[in-house]
Amino acid sequence: MGSSNSLIDRLHRLNDIGIALSAERDTPKLLERILENARSLTHADGGTIYLVSEEDKCLNFKIMMTDSLGIHWSEALDSSTQKYPCLPLYQADGSPNDHLVATHCATSCKSINIPDVYATENGFDFTGTHQFDQRFGYRSKSFIAVPMANNDGEVIGVVQLINALDSNTGEVVPFSKDDRKLVESLASQAAVAVTNQRFIDDQRQLFESLVKMISDVIDERSPFTAGHSKRVSALTLLLAEAANNNNDPETHFKMEDEDRYELEIAGWLHDCGKITTPDHLLDKSTKLQTRFDRIKVVELRTEILKRDAYIDYLNQTNDTTDSKELDRIKLRYEEKKQRLDEDFNFLRTMNIGGEFLHDKAIARIHEIGDRHWLNSGGELESFLSPEEIEYLCVRKGTLSDIERKKINNHINASIFILNGLRFPPYLKNVPEYAGGHHEHIDGTGYPNGLKGDQMSIPARIMAIADVFEAITAHDRPYRDPIMLSNALKILCRMRLDGHLDGKLVDLFIKGKVYLQYAEKFLHKSQIDEVDESQLPGYNPD
Repeated sequence: MGSSNSLIDRLHRLNDIGIALSAERDTPKLLERILENARSLTHADGGTIYLVSEEDKCLNFKIMMTDSLGIHWSEALDSSTQKYPCLPLYQADGSPNDHLVATHCATSCKSINIPDVYATENGFDFTGTHQFDQRFGYRSKSFIAVPMANNDGEVIGVVQLINALDSNTGEVVPFSKDDRKLVESLASQAAVAVTNQRFIDDQRQLFESLVKMISDVIDERSPFTAGHSKRVSALTLLLAEAANNNNDPETHFKMEDEDRYELEIAGWLHDCGKITTPDHLLDKSTKLQTRFDRIKVVELRTEILKRDAYIDYLNQTNDTTDSKELDRIKLRYEEKKQRLDEDFNFLRTMNIGGEFLHDKAIARIHEIGDRHWLNSGGELESFLSPEEIEYLCVRKGTLSDIERKKINNHINASIFILNGLRFPPYLKNVPEYAGGHHEHIDGTGYPNGLKGDQMSIPARIMAIADVFEAITAHDRPYRDPIMLSNALKILCRMRLDGHLDGKLVDLFIKGKVYLQYAEKFLHKSQIDEVDESQLPGYNPD
């Protein structure tokens, strides 16, 4: 009766184990549970799990436990070294590898129960087992291998147990028929659980690869934004970790693994709307650039004016023989030519763009633009068109107001795209996180003019990450790379202007998040000494 009750108890446990396995979403933990429960049900001292590699046609060693030796090895915990070679399922001639217990179990889809691996002629090669015993002073005896077959009858792995222990005496005994049946039932449930988890993992990997492919395609449209989304995602996670470890209620953001994953995906997708932005705007390295840089047209007009000046000079010299008058004519020509060259060089410099354009420069652009030249039709035209004057007078960067609005519209497109996707519950906040990186704490941002208390902490974090990545990017066409210390000063000034969350900027600096990022993503030449006491508005307390 006691033996019957024991079996019934184990069957109840098996049912509970099946429920627990179906709920586990982490593959390494799932394998741990499978092996631990298989050993517990059969009182086995040790065990291993192999999984089939369809690509390599072999069994990969995934996990091993031996209680009496204190061994607990998992590939997930020690993936840097391959401690155990994979076992080929087939021989060179294509026939099944029946020499090893595990491979024969997998190819035949049959359980193998051996009472004593040393005492019987079983036809299997136990060289590896003997070497293990010699190395650790162990005595392998009873042995059972059970295939893990899923609902389709596909063998996806093998559960192998060693040395069943008598629950009363602790002595090694053979695995019983009940043990075999219990392990077979558990292995079947485990195979279904692993297959389901693999399907989930495959779907997740496919989703991630699509997200990163879309992000890379968008970033690669311009050499000046390549890698932007990857870096924003990485920096967002760095600052979020600092917020996770921080106790300040205003900046604390508790993160589990799913929260980290959600933030990572939001970072990769935050600029997905740039797929709608015209190529020439993404890649606009000068103010007059469209499909080509129109400074070349301005240069051609300058050359025409210089030609006309030379023709006028020749005509005037033909009308006089007076040496002094000829000198005056030549001087006027040389001065005009020099002025035309200086004006063009000035316009070429203005075309490059920069961080700020003074009123004097703007006045000079208008003065040059209001001059006239004779076009090919013999008509007088202003030297610069109103559009060219407008573009050259852009005070910061290379984009006009109209162009900047077109660029800024990418965030509306991003929100539209992301809201149209059916994210699972654990990714439901991706649109909000990704769609808020251009909002400002004071409500002056876009597209919705949200204020700080209307933005989640992750959205405020991503706003800082996006700004800092852009400031420190070393490949902007209109300026030299900015040093780390200057980048932090710019960040702090934006905080004082009400654009960024002050508490999070303080955490960004105090937690040395900027340095973690710099060491991984910035050029070494950009990393200089940072005197945090000189950063405007920084409050470490």
